[in-house]
Amino acid sequence: TERNLQAPLPTIWSIITDYDHFVDNITGITDVIILERPPLSSDGTESPSLLGLKWTEVRIMFGTEAKETMWVTECVPHKYYCTKAESNGAVYLSKMYVEDEEGVNYVGMEFEGEPLTMCGKFMMWAVGWMFVRQMEEVVRGDLE
Repeated sequence: TERNLQAPLPTIWSIITDYDHFVDNITGITDVIILERPPLSSDGTESPSLLGLKWTEVRIMFGTEAKETMWVTECVPHKYYCTKAESNGAVYLSKMYVEDEEGVNYVGMEFEGEPLTMCGKFMMWAVGWMFVRQMEEVVRGDLE
């Protein structure tokens, strides 16, 4: 899912990577607890990479509070970062990215979930369609 934004790419990137203000900048998040911060650069300043960032995110999903712990698995500053979460017998992967297509700036998000356990596979089979719809709404809301 992508969204066209009337802002420079550096501004968009700074908003989607401002983990201290996720609650203010991403509509669906109600609370964030930073568990690990990225290491500082060699000069002691904040690193442009998000590698090492780990947090617990709180959202309302299906009418109830949901907490997920996520961490950044890959980051190309000013291009994209990827996160991973493991919960309820599944692995969840997401990618947030910014791009410029012929002078138009976009922010986008990709999301996928993979059940690992028999219970997780059964749940995906039984109610996966509801989960997919809910996640599509979450992604669209996050990009608002």
